[in-house]
Amino acid sequence: MKVFWKRKKKHHVLIDPEDIFSDSVNLPGFRREDQEGAIESSLERWPFFLIGLFLFLGLGGLLTQLVRLEVVRGDEFRKRAAINQFRITYASGARGVIYDENGKKIATNIPVFSATLRKSFIKDPEQFNSVLARLGGLLGVTPADLLWNLGVDPASNPFMGLPDEVLLYSNLPLEAVIEIKSHREDFPGIAVDQKYSRDYPYGEALSHILGFTGRAQAKDAAKGYSLGDTIGKDGIEAEYEGELRGEQEKNIIEVDAFGRTVAESRLLKGGNEGGSLELNIDAELQSYAYEVLKNSVAVHNKKGGAVVVSDPRDGSIKVLVSFPSYDNNMFRGGVSKKEMERVRNDKRFPFLNRAIAGGYPSGSSIKPVMAAAALQERIIDPLKQIFDPGYIEVQNPYNPDQKSIFKDWKALGYVDMREALAWSANVYFFIIGGGYQGQEGLGIARIKKYAGFFGFGSELGIDLPGEIPGLMPDPEWKKKNLPKDPFWRVGDTYNTSIGQGYVQVTPLQINFATAAIANGGKLLRPRIAKAVLDSDKKVVREFPAVVVRENFVDPQYLEIVREGMRRVVTTGSAQALNGVVVSAAGKTGTAQTETGVYEQTQNHAWFTGFAPYENPEIAITVFVEKGGGGATVSVPIAEKILNWYFLRKLYPAPATTTPVDNTP
Repeated sequence: MKVFWKRKKKHHVLIDPEDIFSDSVNLPGFRREDQEGAIESSLERWPFFLIGLFLFLGLGGLLTQLVRLEVVRGDEFRKRAAINQFRITYASGARGVIYDENGKKIATNIPVFSATLRKSFIKDPEQFNSVLARLGGLLGVTPADLLWNLGVDPASNPFMGLPDEVLLYSNLPLEAVIEIKSHREDFPGIAVDQKYSRDYPYGEALSHILGFTGRAQAKDAAKGYSLGDTIGKDGIEAEYEGELRGEQEKNIIEVDAFGRTVAESRLLKGGNEGGSLELNIDAELQSYAYEVLKNSVAVHNKKGGAVVVSDPRDGSIKVLVSFPSYDNNMFRGGVSKKEMERVRNDKRFPFLNRAIAGGYPSGSSIKPVMAAAALQERIIDPLKQIFDPGYIEVQNPYNPDQKSIFKDWKALGYVDMREALAWSANVYFFIIGGGYQGQEGLGIARIKKYAGFFGFGSELGIDLPGEIPGLMPDPEWKKKNLPKDPFWRVGDTYNTSIGQGYVQVTPLQINFATAAIANGGKLLRPRIAKAVLDSDKKVVREFPAVVVRENFVDPQYLEIVREGMRRVVTTGSAQALNGVVVSAAGKTGTAQTETGVYEQTQNHAWFTGFAPYENPEIAITVFVEKGGGGATVSVPIAEKILNWYFLRKLYPAPATTTPVDNTP
């Protein structure tokens, strides 16, 4: 057996060439020809020192990090682990139910499946975009649509800007729910939750009143909302958001690494249902009026219109119809940008609430207000007759050879105030408005003053968003807004006195001016909401009648005006209302449009009135945009609505047993 000898290393000693590594022969693979005679070389200490130092530092650093993680930050990481295992979720409390004046539910809540994004389960923007694309493809919408409903620009790096949890889509189809739940790995960060969504049983008929709900966007954050919260976006839903909105429920759920729920949720904080609202709206009457207007517009091939019915005793709104309309149920799952643009670009403007946000020349429907002003200012005796040859001529003060002619619809002969109202004599109202041949007129200053008393030229304060003030012009307005023709002429006063020229009113304003005449001189504030209710339908807060102003016209003068309006029905342009089961009074109007030319097919058709004549309980206004003559188009609509309303009162339907509805 061969032995390897180990020599003692000598320092600072020279080795003779003969001192050969003697036992190298014993090494495997030793080649005498090139390895014999190799000299041993000693190993230095510094490599071992460096290796030891590196090992020491590495082990020390590892030990230090372990101490820091376990001792110093142990609690923090244990909490993080718990957070990764448990998730806090929020569920909005159900919105309050909205009822009509008869207790019918006109806005309710239905349970739906919703897709909620939990961003912490998504690794990066690329995966986020992939998930959105997959979800959008499943739902038939684009990723941009999903973000658009949140008011988020797809080009603005939305992944970084979104909160950790946000509602992406509501009202998921059952097929989509099954697909997401069956293929969790394809939808990381997407949780399917059950939430409440709004349902509007009357759809288009009440959409301009109720409005709709939608998801809070980034711009709503200043109001205290989180991105994706369900909030009122228009109509009563927006106006009474504070009363209707429920308090959020807070839950904790246990999830796995893929965000899948592995245990039932536990309630941390209970939510509360929002307060309910009772409206003054009569849903059945509203629905009927909507269908009558809709059918009339279709038959006459017109653009649209509005109907307003109010109670002149307290200002409560029974009907507020605007046509064309839209189905507010379309917003239940979030509407695509393409669909929204389609509706917005509709030339009939279905989103425009013509009853409160459409400004139109009033035509002759404003003549009762002019008559009341002339009587109050003692401009004319109501029995005095004025000759109406069918026109009046006014000389140009700068060029006597030029004359301006202001036409009536026909020559009516001698008429007093009551007859002028009954037959809608333009010449009579030209003269009491602007004066003529010795007969004093109100002048534009007093016309504007009394028009303002009756609510024209300012918002009435209805509890709906979007109301406009309209326009009652004067010389200052013309000078400011029409610099190419800044001078006010008597012709401008004549046109204003018959609701033409630059006059712009809303159907709501005409209705409440009519109501003020019917009730003896009180301008009331329009009110949609009647009361806030609790979950047991007990009244929490009422909205009483509000008188804006009164005593601006003597009641005896208003009685004369009402008599003239009664003659409109008995002998004048609204004789079709003699078929109504109660007595009625009113005034028709045929207003020229922006063309400035009296074209029957382009005129706006008006009717405004009240019933019963002796003791008014409703005021009604019908407007058909470019509908033609008020007598031929608007009066038949009013006749149908009035008969339906009063016949129902005279012959109420027998009581029926209604199943109990526990829908929240």
